[in-house]
Amino acid sequence: MTSHSSSPDAPRIKPVLYRLRLRIRGVIATRGALITVVSALAGLLALVVIEYAFAPLPTFIRWLCPCVWLATVLTVAVIWWYLPLRKPLALVRIARWLEIRHPELDERVSTVLEFSTRGDTGMSARLINVLAKEAAGCLERIDPQVEVSTRRARHWMWPALALVCVWAVMFVGWPGTTVRNVVRALVPTSHLGNAAGRIAVKPGSVEIFEGDTLQISARHSAGPRQALELVIYPTDGPSLVMLMEPRDKGSIYQSGRAGRSFEYEVRSGRESSDRYRVTVLPQPRLIEPRVRLEYPAYTGWPLREQALGDRIAALAGTKVELRAKLNMPVDA
Repeated sequence: MTSHSSSPDAPRIKPVLYRLRLRIRGVIATRGALITVVSALAGLLALVVIEYAFAPLPTFIRWLCPCVWLATVLTVAVIWWYLPLRKPLALVRIARWLEIRHPELDERVSTVLEFSTRGDTGMSARLINVLAKEAAGCLERIDPQVEVSTRRARHWMWPALALVCVWAVMFVGWPGTTVRNVVRALVPTSHLGNAAGRIAVKPGSVEIFEGDTLQISARHSAGPRQALELVIYPTDGPSLVMLMEPRDKGSIYQSGRAGRSFEYEVRSGRESSDRYRVTVLPQPRLIEPRVRLEYPAYTGWPLREQALGDRIAALAGTKVELRAKLNMPVDA
């Protein structure tokens, strides 16, 4: 058997194969990205339609839908983008694929690649050099742009463009409704409503003192004849649904004396307003109030400090200073 070194023409073969491999990986990456985009946009559109058509959805369904969507998109990305790009793509494999497309290469390229890396092949160096020279001449006519078509990737470009156009029309035509439904579909804990301004609520989020009453008013853009319901979410316990009292320009609900904080929203059929919070603060009270009395100088009496009772008695001209703590922080 004959021992020989690598053919001097073998290096001329590899740049073409490198360009082919780069082109193949680019097409695979483009196709995987387009499939992932189509899956993401189509799935998100389905979530928005479900949220809009069947609202209000149960809490379990609101959590299940975005989780299924995210898992589907990640699975598609792994199968069609990540795993194909991780597969090794040897030059010999590319050469054999190219030889199937071009029978005139007569397996010269793959033969040169295989034998040029071996130290003992049983083939003369002269024959290897001849094959390498012929293969290099044939490869000069190979164009990676022609050999590797983007047809498979382009099949997914049109669905992707169609979905992008649908989303663009939605955001341009109905920006408020679209944004709200996207947020509601992807964020199960979102307190955004789907009415998008069709239900006006006052006073919204507010702070009141313990024992105060609160009047909640709402108006639907369809007019005062539209029945409105108030849904109250206590900090603990199930939600409460109450019919609001119709008035000339809307509906109202008059609460009793507030004791605990709660959240609320207004509904009309499947439409709902944003969820607002009513924070109930304790009534400010003085804790351990004390009185400091500074008598007139002519009396010669020392300073006196005592607990604040029902009344304060002192000589005329006495300076009175009240000292106490509050049961809650206040702004000065």
